[in-house]
Amino acid sequence: MSLTKKDKLRIAAVQMTSDEFDKEKNLDVMEELIVSAAKNRADIISFPEICITGYNIIRYTKNKKDLLALAESIPDCASFKRIAEIAKKQKIVVLYGFLENENGKLFNTYIAVRPDGTFSKYHKIHAFENSFVSQGNSFHIFDLYGWKCGTLICYDNNLPENPRMYMLKGCELLFSPHQTGAFDIEVAGMGRIDVKLWNNRKKNPDALYREFQGPKGREWLVKWFPSRSYDNGFYSVFTNGVG
Repeated sequence: MSLTKKDKLRIAAVQMTSDEFDKEKNLDVMEELIVSAAKNRADIISFPEICITGYNIIRYTKNKKDLLALAESIPDCASFKRIAEIAKKQKIVVLYGFLENENGKLFNTYIAVRPDGTFSKYHKIHAFENSFVSQGNSFHIFDLYGWKCGTLICYDNNLPENPRMYMLKGCELLFSPHQTGAFDIEVAGMGRIDVKLWNNRKKNPDALYREFQGPKGREWLVKWFPSRSYDNGFYSVFTNGVG
């Protein structure tokens, strides 16, 4: 079933913390946010990269069996069934990230679930977070409310050739889920935020806020990310994990 065409879309872009050891807790948070977005007349809600389990646990897990235990297979897994039921009840499109097990291969996947239960998914092309995670190999266009949509996950957006491929395919709306900021990257003033600022956040929140807003955080993102939309003539939806 196709969604009714709309000239204007109302999109909720979520930034959230994911518990790396409690999928149900994460799903509870997601459900609460989906219900809130629907009450505020959102057509679409977009969550961050690998928000079902959290991102760092994927990076630092060294055993493939442990990753396979975290991964999910679509559409049979409990998480997908729950999200699909919420999307149906709230009449909203839900996009979220998770670690996928597709026939024994692991992928960093982002999925769009429509209220009728149909879905479209994308595999991260530049998946560097773990050597056991496979690379995607396609720029998939999917339809939401008559809009031609695409997905690039986190680092996929850093390379200008990737958004350009979507432009050539007629993309009008690009979803860009992330887990980024404060990394040891020696460009544009990037770097790790001192953990002392975090530990002292209650006594001196302004110092931590300045770091988040500065070149280690938001300032770095706004230097390059908006140019992807500007150069290619489409809208972009940015979501990021926090915490």
